[in-house]
Amino acid sequence: MDSNLVIQLVNEYGDQLYRYAYHMTRDEEDAQDIIQEVFLKVLRLKRLDGIENISAYLYSITYNCTVDFIKSKNRRRFIKLFSHGT
Repeated sequence: MDSNLVIQLVNEYGDQLYRYAYHMTRDEEDAQDIIQEVFLKVLRLKRLDGIENISAYLYSITYNCTVDFIKSKNRRRFIKLFSHGT
């Protein structure tokens, strides 16, 4: 993937996607981590040619990354909660 294209996407969609992730997490650092993961996933793609609506695609990746992040964070809290009790 062309890193210049990813930079362009970050500039165009980064703030919107950050607000979306923040709306779901209510945590600035978590939202920043999620958006970083989103654009790392985009950077790892071979190409974006077949994607008709890049905005919808980026929002979909952001949604999925956010849900995965929340699940992972809740799992870590759960494990931490029970590991202190033993």
